[in-house]
Amino acid sequence: MHKKLLVSIWGISIVVIGLLALAFRGESAHFFGITDDREQTILFESPVDIVQIRVVEGEQVRQGQLLMEVQRDSLSSGLVILDEQLTELMTRDRESVATARAQLASLRSQQEAQQANLDSKIQSLQSRYDLNQSFLIQLDGHAPDLDSSNSPILAEIEGLTRERQHLRASLESKISNLEAQLNAKLRPVDAQVAELEERKSALQHQATKLTIRADFDGRVGSLLFRTGEIVAPFQPILTVHGSSPEYVNGYIHETVINRVKLGQQVWVQSTTSGEDTPFIESTVESLGTRIVEYPARLKKNPLVQAWGREVVVRFSGSHPLLLGEKVIVLLDKPDSTLTQIVSSVNVLGNVMNVFAGTPVEGSPPLPPRMEPSFIFSHVPHIDPKRIEASGVLWDPESLSFLLISDESLDGQPALYRMDQQGRITNQVKMQGGPKIDDLESISTDGPYLYLLASLSMNKKGTLKSKRRQFSRLERVGPNITYRDSIDLFHVLEQAATNTHHPPTAQFLQDALQSKRIDIEGHMVRNGDLFLGFKAPWNGQGQTVILKIRDLNNLFSGHMPQAKIWGTVTLVDSKTGDPARLSDMLWIDNTLLLIGARNDTQTSVSYVWAYDHTNSALHELAVIPNMKAEGISPTQHKHEFMLVADGGGKTASRYITMNFENLSPVGSL
Repeated sequence: MHKKLLVSIWGISIVVIGLLALAFRGESAHFFGITDDREQTILFESPVDIVQIRVVEGEQVRQGQLLMEVQRDSLSSGLVILDEQLTELMTRDRESVATARAQLASLRSQQEAQQANLDSKIQSLQSRYDLNQSFLIQLDGHAPDLDSSNSPILAEIEGLTRERQHLRASLESKISNLEAQLNAKLRPVDAQVAELEERKSALQHQATKLTIRADFDGRVGSLLFRTGEIVAPFQPILTVHGSSPEYVNGYIHETVINRVKLGQQVWVQSTTSGEDTPFIESTVESLGTRIVEYPARLKKNPLVQAWGREVVVRFSGSHPLLLGEKVIVLLDKPDSTLTQIVSSVNVLGNVMNVFAGTPVEGSPPLPPRMEPSFIFSHVPHIDPKRIEASGVLWDPESLSFLLISDESLDGQPALYRMDQQGRITNQVKMQGGPKIDDLESISTDGPYLYLLASLSMNKKGTLKSKRRQFSRLERVGPNITYRDSIDLFHVLEQAATNTHHPPTAQFLQDALQSKRIDIEGHMVRNGDLFLGFKAPWNGQGQTVILKIRDLNNLFSGHMPQAKIWGTVTLVDSKTGDPARLSDMLWIDNTLLLIGARNDTQTSVSYVWAYDHTNSALHELAVIPNMKAEGISPTQHKHEFMLVADGGGKTASRYITMNFENLSPVGSL
């Protein structure tokens, strides 16, 4: 009897453990989400009048189909004003040119007349002198030897000759000045005309956006205004959704241990469908880098806050799900109940292993953790302890790295060549250019190299000109030659007032006023400049990447065209501690970001792959005891070198790492 009771209790215990494990597995091996699709929202940065709306709510539309037409009175009046300003400027320019030509003709005529008058007087005096000489010869048989000191006529001739020379020099100076003005290739009026033409082009480009077409095949969602109404800035007018959802916005509760990773296959099913409804095979496309609040529809109790990590799941094929439908996402392929119970027992064993500190089989590998090596030098006059490495760049021409240092050398950029074993082989010296200090990053695009100073203030709270420079260098054979520089701080000041993108204007204005700008990362891609701000963050505590179009125009003195390209939250994936950006690198369709954080005891560096399309961040590596400053590819595929300074106490350090599975992140 007791044995039967013991067996029964034992059996019940096994069932309870199995059910508990199944419940635990259900919580950790699935999550909920809401189907969604891309959306086109029609709104404008300025007030508009709706001329005509050509669609109705719920209507199916095709890509390129005309949706609506609007007009902006300020745009039309702005174009008229610009045309008037251009006409007035060109008229004044033509009048100025005509006046200068008339003055030039008058001066030349005056010069010829006055010279002719003086020449006539000189010739008359010379004739009188010659006649007097001939009379003296007839009287005395010879002419006395006269000069200007004892001959009034010769003295007057010399005076008129000097007057003629002075007159010629005086008028020639005025003539040359007028000719230079007329023949100048770049005049002040040309710059004014170019600026007005650029503003006119921008307004004309905006005018082309007043006729709105569908960006993709889909269905009209909300239609919030009617024909004839006036719409305030940034007020949505019309939305277009896809015909069927393409992905799921899911959320994993912050207390749940999960096994979700990029590219993982998952299975999606509607929560309102029956048990026999087939699951839809899908793929995890991106993982959030921070904890956010659940949408109200996914909360068990709408009055209780719930927080979790965002996950985007992309459908692999067709499906019957509706837009906005609540779904469940399974991490494991659905099996029978018996198989799930058996698997639950295995999961329970894995849970025990986790508590015991044993790695779980099949779990994703942790990012690599490695120790850096010291940079050293065999060149007698180069002390590695004085090199505060802040950036590195692979130079395929010399099969070596170009290493830059925070500290300048007599005001010139500190640039060194380093081999793949971290050995300084020589120093690269450049002639010319402004004084530069606090170099933070180096990049390349085509034949050019680019050096960026931090724009940060010194310890006295002063931003000196040598910390404001962005310089362009050029490879000429084995040598590196300085080309030109721009004051990047002045460029940001211009961009803050010139941009038509409100978030960009707000960020730059706040950054300039805070006097806390620190730019430690940059890259040049297809002639455009990308700046990674270490500080300040934006209002949401995110790192900002700013794009400035067309570097050639920037170096030519044109007004910068700047816009925030991306924002990203840099945090430790395990602790959630914030990190600051140190450098960035675009390589093989992947944007790599490196950053670091400091606490009272140690430094930690990170390498992330950033997906600009989905604003997703994937942690590739964690490097303890190192504050990484720069990153570069090496000559080996998938291999990268990171460098860090020693803080003035030790030599700078480097580390090489291999990242084979870099995810494509779209195009710049």
